[in-house]
Amino acid sequence: MIKPSTKLKVITVHKLQDLTCLRRYFWHWILNLEPKRLNLAFWWGGVIGAGFAAVLLGHHSDGILEAIEVESKKRVRRHTVTLDDEREMEVQKQLIWMLIEAARPICHRQGLRLKKAEEKVCFRLTGSPVWFYGKLDGVGVHGKKSAIIETKSASTINDDYLNAIVRSRQVYSYAVAKSKKGNCPAECCYCIFHKPMKRVKQNQSINSFLAEMQEDIQKRAIWYFRLRPYTLSKNVILHTEKTLESSAKMLLAIYKSLGKDLLQPYSWPEADERQCLTYGGCQYLLLCQSPDTWQVCAKHFYQQREFLYEIENEEVQNERI
Repeated sequence: MIKPSTKLKVITVHKLQDLTCLRRYFWHWILNLEPKRLNLAFWWGGVIGAGFAAVLLGHHSDGILEAIEVESKKRVRRHTVTLDDEREMEVQKQLIWMLIEAARPICHRQGLRLKKAEEKVCFRLTGSPVWFYGKLDGVGVHGKKSAIIETKSASTINDDYLNAIVRSRQVYSYAVAKSKKGNCPAECCYCIFHKPMKRVKQNQSINSFLAEMQEDIQKRAIWYFRLRPYTLSKNVILHTEKTLESSAKMLLAIYKSLGKDLLQPYSWPEADERQCLTYGGCQYLLLCQSPDTWQVCAKHFYQQREFLYEIENEEVQNERI
């Protein structure tokens, strides 16, 4: 049974990102659906983030490995995992350990330290019943400067990618929230891991593959890990706050205008089909292929998503569908 959200009480960075396709927004944030099967890409990003945070907090090897295992179990417990997934995850956990070990001396040389991991931030938008909520990867110091520390994983790290993240709405939204409390850091420090694209070859043993990767990571540590600090602009912080406010007003207007049709898939138009292939394919393609019978499909392949913030419960209607 699904508990849909029919009221708008909170916006998040990820909620606003999904506005690029209103149908995706509907499946994810109105019907509150997520796939039952574990998404390995999301798992990978979360696990390497947890392990890397342990490094920046000064933990030794045992503490880092424990952080990796705890995060992995946390992300697996709500989802279906196949035997092939389990085998792949065991290999990937060893690769994650290698990448983190290669990044450790780079961070140490640049004086990057984490004071607090996974800090929740929130503030109420001006003239609105809507709140902004978010969770930073961490806050700490880079050299002598206070910094928001964000961990990212990417299949490609080039100049275009590095230049794009300088104006990240996600980080600047967090900076707005920190500014409201009067303690906005001076800069953001991106820690970017280049996710290995190599896979075990036919007739190659796992140990041989891992030895090959270990050698490559040690030789090219700077290729697999990049540290990108940049100063947070006060003007962009102000601009981002206004953008968040206008986005909330737009969403409130959509919810109000749809009224009784809010829970109808066709009330939320699909984006250009090219977006369906973003990040290897949208998680809601199955539902978009059969919007008239979405409940049958959802029963077998989807479940209600986990609420990250208590305020999200205020958005939910009492009836289940």
